[in-house]
Amino acid sequence: MLEITIGEVRISSQRALKHLGVMVDDRLSFNAHVDYACEKAAKAVNTVARIMPNVGGSRSSKSCLLANVATSILRYGMPAWATALKTKRNRAKLNRVFRLMAMRVVSAYRTIWPEAVCVIAWMMPVNIILEEDVECYRRRNTRNEKAAARTDSLAKWKQQWDKAVNGRWTHRLIPNVSAWVDRKHGEWAHVAFECPRIAEIRRDMRGVTVDNIVEEICCDEDTWNVVDRAVNRVGMIRNNTYWSAEQQAAATTLR
Repeated sequence: MLEITIGEVRISSQRALKHLGVMVDDRLSFNAHVDYACEKAAKAVNTVARIMPNVGGSRSSKSCLLANVATSILRYGMPAWATALKTKRNRAKLNRVFRLMAMRVVSAYRTIWPEAVCVIAWMMPVNIILEEDVECYRRRNTRNEKAAARTDSLAKWKQQWDKAVNGRWTHRLIPNVSAWVDRKHGEWAHVAFECPRIAEIRRDMRGVTVDNIVEEICCDEDTWNVVDRAVNRVGMIRNNTYWSAEQQAAATTLR
């Protein structure tokens, strides 16, 4: 570190400086910016945690709105520091913070798989979001560039979701992410299909099964409401001792 003294003022050299909100380091790796953005976004997530607790907190749509604020922090100036995504170190840091956001949206446990929590929360994985920002910048003089980039992003997300090793229970419920995120009604859904204690309630669910539930509730608002009422009757939010973390997250999001 170099230090220059001018009169009574000492000026010390720094490895990185902020320019227009982006941290530029001496090697142009933008590691410093990733650290800065992740720290700032994490503070926003912690703020959400204080005002919207997992138990008895606000509906997921409101949590999602505030999570978008934290996501915007991560996305700021993306085309300028896009090269930072090439390193495993930076991708891992971004994914960790983004996972915390998604967990807050769906009131999930920390043991939930990252792939599953993003799908349940309607939140496209951050690496795909950032790649979309870069693509929009590249196509900025092209007509309907945002719509085209979003279509490509959804295709990438579906491919990533289909190949994911983890979160297979959620994939069984939500195989088509496009239908899940594009629906215009409801917030979230999951119901138990095997527990004998709620067999009577399941008979009222219009033939909905574990393999067709998402398709049915996305196509018909009345079916969504029937499933909603059934899950509320079951009281699965409190009766979660025998569910896996992934199943608990899916169960507690419909309220």
